[in-house]
Amino acid sequence: MLNSARSAVLNPYHEPFCISPENKQITIPIQINQTNPKLIDLLRIDLEGSHNETIRIGASELKRLRKTAMNEQRPKDGIGPLILGYPSKKTGRYTLEKVVDESGLEVRPRFSELLVVPCPFAHVKSSSGQKCRGDLSDVSFEITGTPPLTLTYNKTIEGSLIEHKSLQSIQPDGFSSPLLKQESTFDSLVQSGKVDISWARPCKVSIPVNEIMSRPGEWIYSVDSVKDALGNTVSHEKQFDEDGKAKSRHQDLQQSVFVQDKPRVSFGCDTQRPLKVAKGQTIALPLRFGTVGKGHPRDDTYSLGYLFTPEESLLENGEHNPEAQRHIEVNLKSPRQRVEVTRSGLYTLKSIRAGWCDGEVDEPASCILEHPPEPEVSITAESITDKCDRMPIGLRADLDFVGTPPFTLDYVIETKGKPSEFKQAKSENRRYQLELKPKTAGRYTYRFTSLTDQYYQARRISEILEVDVKPSANAELMLDGTAKQPRLCLGDQAEFSVRFTGEPPWSLEYEVVYGGKKTKSKIEDVSETEYAFRTTKLQSGGDYSLVLVSVSDSRGCPESLKEEVKFHVQHQRPKAGFGTIEGKRTAQAVEDAALALPIRLTGEKPWHVKVKNIDDQYSPPKEYRFENPNTEIKVNRQGTYEIDGVRDVICDGQVEEGANKFVVSWRDRPQLRVSESPTLKMVDDSHYRKEDVCEGDEDYLDIAFSGKFALPCLHR
Repeated sequence: MLNSARSAVLNPYHEPFCISPENKQITIPIQINQTNPKLIDLLRIDLEGSHNETIRIGASELKRLRKTAMNEQRPKDGIGPLILGYPSKKTGRYTLEKVVDESGLEVRPRFSELLVVPCPFAHVKSSSGQKCRGDLSDVSFEITGTPPLTLTYNKTIEGSLIEHKSLQSIQPDGFSSPLLKQESTFDSLVQSGKVDISWARPCKVSIPVNEIMSRPGEWIYSVDSVKDALGNTVSHEKQFDEDGKAKSRHQDLQQSVFVQDKPRVSFGCDTQRPLKVAKGQTIALPLRFGTVGKGHPRDDTYSLGYLFTPEESLLENGEHNPEAQRHIEVNLKSPRQRVEVTRSGLYTLKSIRAGWCDGEVDEPASCILEHPPEPEVSITAESITDKCDRMPIGLRADLDFVGTPPFTLDYVIETKGKPSEFKQAKSENRRYQLELKPKTAGRYTYRFTSLTDQYYQARRISEILEVDVKPSANAELMLDGTAKQPRLCLGDQAEFSVRFTGEPPWSLEYEVVYGGKKTKSKIEDVSETEYAFRTTKLQSGGDYSLVLVSVSDSRGCPESLKEEVKFHVQHQRPKAGFGTIEGKRTAQAVEDAALALPIRLTGEKPWHVKVKNIDDQYSPPKEYRFENPNTEIKVNRQGTYEIDGVRDVICDGQVEEGANKFVVSWRDRPQLRVSESPTLKMVDDSHYRKEDVCEGDEDYLDIAFSGKFALPCLHR
């Protein structure tokens, strides 16, 4: 007999249930209303439909389930609907077959069913963890569960979340499910009389994700969550650490793909701007590395491939000769490693690879290496003669070079009685004229020993020139390194030395140029080879030049000269004088106290100033060095201080009249004097005795002070 007032229903809220390796057991909800069952039979059909079983829940088990439910749910009236939770570890279709309450009456169960399926899961994989910029990602997600499925995944690049994406309606081809029918609900599925749950079986579906990997760095694809057709959702948030990395037990939830930028390479030379190197020498190919993404070249290993055809085997059009060309592969540890070559010919870049990525070869991709011609020189010479008596005074050598400028020609000058002198002639052009004019008479041999150009160093040559000379008159200034532009004091004479060549006696004509005016002077009958002379006193400050105009020797043939030296005369001599203190050059101070006396200077620093105390005959003058024109000296003795002399960096100076002395005196010491009277007598230098007075009478003591009056400081 059935009791229609009482009821039982399976999974009243239509919740989804699934079993996974992490959650191996579910709790099947059975709602009972106004009944206390002592027996419940559940029918389970596995998802394959090949096996079914009846699960009987007896009185003792139901009593325990009811007690637990009462403790957790506590219906207000004690008899309201109660949901019993029956544990199960098996998947399949569950239905209520039979319910008997404690009175022995069978309770009519409402038709309901519960599908328990394996929980959906997914993992991600890639064909390769190493990709190049511009490649397809070739990543796929393998999803297993009851279709249609929904996958949510994350994509990060170099630690930044780029995309959070959801893929829906994932199902195998040709798959059909009652859940896909329009207006289909779980209730309608439950009420269908036909038991066919093959659509609920888990399926494995692979979803490819192919996108262009446009940025270098680490790309990470990770599974966020999976949801099946019944609503079972598995979130994997807890399977990742704070850095977004999958924990060790869940590595299949994440796939890293390392994307590398493709390298680029080109030459820093081309067929119009060839490389040049001396024969037998090596040179580095000027390789320019970069990346397709316009970034800096990777500090990685490189594999470089290029073609080489020797210069003598090139085709007439300058291209590679297939019969003579060689393909060369070079492995570089970094883009900074040099690729050294020595043979002339055509080099053409063909391939570049960095890390695991093949790159691109940019233009210019071809470069020619040439061996410049070895340097040579041909020398022709003619005599240089004196314009007066046509005697030889030297050689004029014309140098004709072959090679690449600049040229350096080494030669040795030899003459009897003197050590050999080594010289160099340098030329930026292929033709050069060298004048060889000895300064003293004799027979001279010029041995040309080696020639250097831009590419070849010290190529040996053997050329010899000889000449007997009797030099014409000449004079040159003798200036050391510090006197080429001397600085003089106002009123000084400029002194210079000259060295003569030729036959004595000599005559020298020179000019002193100042302010656009020239003053000519002449020195005659000089017999010394080296001779010093002075100009007149220079009474104006400014820039001067001394120019050697001409010289003649015993033959009386004047030779023009071009030498010139510049010098500067200061406009004023330095000056020194004492400044004032409160408008005076006198000051008083406490005995033995330090006093600063101001000094004022003109000229150029540093100054050296001598000061003496003329009242102290035992104290010598003291010299001070100053860097500042407004300065001071410290004194601690009284007397009259006098500036005895001054000199700046160049010149001796003068002391200003009226400002050359400063008087320092001590203040009088304070004194106390007691006035004697008939009632007060001095006993000794520091003691006085006063006659006795009667108590209550007034008396007094006269005290006189000398010194500077000052109010006492009062302190609280």
